[in-house]
Amino acid sequence: MKKQVILTALAMTVGTLCSQAAPQKVAAEEVFAELAQTTPIQAGEMQQRQAALSALAYIPADTDGYLAFAHMGKHLRQFLSGGMWLDQPVGPVPDELNALQSFAVSLGDGSAEGVQLLLSLFAVSQEYEERNRFHESWADDARKELKRLIRQASSQTFIQSMEADKDAVLNKWQMKPLYAVLTLSDGQEKQVEQWAKMLVSMALVSYMEQAEPMEHDGFIGVKIKEAEVAPGTRKDLYLMVKNCGSTLVVALCANPQDVNLPSSVEQSALVAPQLAACDAHLQDLLFVGYAGKEVVQAADAAQRKPVSVAAAAMRRIFDVLGIVYRDRKAEYTKASAGVEALQKQLLGLFGPAQNQDALLLCRMNKQELTLETSYDAAGASYEPGVLRYVAQSNARGNIFYAESTPFHSVASAPTLGQFLPPLLDAWKGYALTLTEEKKKESDETIGFIEKLMPECNLLDQAFSTMGQGLGRGGAFLVDADGSLPSLFGGASDNTVAMPRLAYSAPVTQRACLAQGWDTIMQAAAGVAGKCFGSSLLVKALSFPSKQTGDAISYCFYMPVCTEHMVPNVTVSDTNFVVGSSSAYNEKLVSAATGTMPYQGAVFSLHFEPLATTLRGIADSYRSRIPAEEEAVPMSEIEDATESVVSAENAQISDLEKLSEMLEEWAVSAELAAGIAKSLYGSVTIDQGRCTLRTVVKLQKR
Repeated sequence: MKKQVILTALAMTVGTLCSQAAPQKVAAEEVFAELAQTTPIQAGEMQQRQAALSALAYIPADTDGYLAFAHMGKHLRQFLSGGMWLDQPVGPVPDELNALQSFAVSLGDGSAEGVQLLLSLFAVSQEYEERNRFHESWADDARKELKRLIRQASSQTFIQSMEADKDAVLNKWQMKPLYAVLTLSDGQEKQVEQWAKMLVSMALVSYMEQAEPMEHDGFIGVKIKEAEVAPGTRKDLYLMVKNCGSTLVVALCANPQDVNLPSSVEQSALVAPQLAACDAHLQDLLFVGYAGKEVVQAADAAQRKPVSVAAAAMRRIFDVLGIVYRDRKAEYTKASAGVEALQKQLLGLFGPAQNQDALLLCRMNKQELTLETSYDAAGASYEPGVLRYVAQSNARGNIFYAESTPFHSVASAPTLGQFLPPLLDAWKGYALTLTEEKKKESDETIGFIEKLMPECNLLDQAFSTMGQGLGRGGAFLVDADGSLPSLFGGASDNTVAMPRLAYSAPVTQRACLAQGWDTIMQAAAGVAGKCFGSSLLVKALSFPSKQTGDAISYCFYMPVCTEHMVPNVTVSDTNFVVGSSSAYNEKLVSAATGTMPYQGAVFSLHFEPLATTLRGIADSYRSRIPAEEEAVPMSEIEDATESVVSAENAQISDLEKLSEMLEEWAVSAELAAGIAKSLYGSVTIDQGRCTLRTVVKLQKR
């Protein structure tokens, strides 16, 4: 017992000394440790919850989802008075803001089916427009006799899907109430009554030929005949308004009988169990959003549907072609099967269907903005581990830091060996439709890829082997301590900062890395042999190495490279680092000393070094653009061909475009840096549920 006490005392002493010697490291650890903690569930009094989210008292408890804003007047006053994000007040704060309490919008019970139908209809309609770009291009390149067939087969698939959704909206679906509630402080009854009458009058004027006044159960409102609820889809809708003291309630529905306001707080959305996560933060709460699992599933299904419809359109084209050209039916059937396989691979990236609800919380005060999202993470998990680079989060010049402990997921990207065969099958069917010239080009590309399939399989094998030698967790880091070579716009003394990027993972079996690299070189030699007739060039390649302790650094040098801008891999018995800077990689190998226990992922972003770096690069590129008065007139250019002049003008034009893009990035980063110093966050998964927490540290005003 005495030994444990002594050890504890020593640990506390060492912790104190470390805190004094390296306050940044401890601060970063404390920040991420706090984020990893479960949001406290504090059984707050209903009176306090109602004071913050009073609008939810008028939302039925069986809602499918809502978004509710708290303390609207307080937050708007703080913002407009310059106390948060603004450098100075925008002017006098209107007294009317003092009366604002809470605002909420909500989906009535049973809305999920309608949400899915509408989202699917909108998504497929948008995909139909996007589809035109590809299929029109396909038809343009196709043989003359196939152009019409391709366009018709594709259009019919999309149109049939949209018509089916429209039919469901018209004949099977009744729009459940959509509620909007605004609560004011006591004594605002007359203001609420005026707003209610004004909304009805505005609706009558806006829909003069379609609208007629109506009343129902204390509501006044307007019946809007044949209102457009989706592209090409119309239904009768009711806009209903009710003033409940100092609260304004608005409902939009297809049947007034479905509108059912709670008769007491105990029957309202205020008693929802998920709101317990807000109770500990009611004073700083900005808004809370909730989506029931039925709505989450509906949104997930709507997200997948455009992929399925686009794939169905391509399969339909190939199926029709197989019927028209029976001698090629087997090839078109294989192409259709290839599209179906690609569809399954793409949808597999979405992961399992969502089976849990989702919650979004946002808190805001003068120091920080905190956003927390909780949602389904079926099939995914993190293992316990340590954060080895947590000290780098606050290191000098650090721009971005992200690190995770070992991660597992049932959803994974297909390998080259899985992806290429169905792609080639679909591509061959596509090539059969092209003009002779286009088909020849396409066949050459297909043949080239097929010839390299053994090498692609070797790469899959190499990556798999190297994966066995690395841990599933890793860190991605970016700092601003690099320099931009003069060839790319840097000053002659390389004073322009250039971000350095690196990814680091723990080494579990160093021999697997060497074996995987040998397989990669074997694949490269095969590619060189097939493309250039000889693999001697690859076999003769040597990568300059540098030994530092047990770490070896390999570089791929080019004439324009510096130690801060050169593809590099550094490997030791415990660390693997790949990045854009040999100096940075070598630093990170020795910097992986953190031992903070964790289970999940963390990240941080510092806006000021990002803005400074982007500004330096943008200014450097802008300085390379010739001034307008320095441009040489065409008449004064002797012996200059038109092609040379055009090439020079094209280079200047490209440089101007790049400069404009960099300038936009720099300005955006500077605006962000003016508002916030940094953001940091964490991702954790517990019992199949993922929680993402992000904190934005605001600039002091």
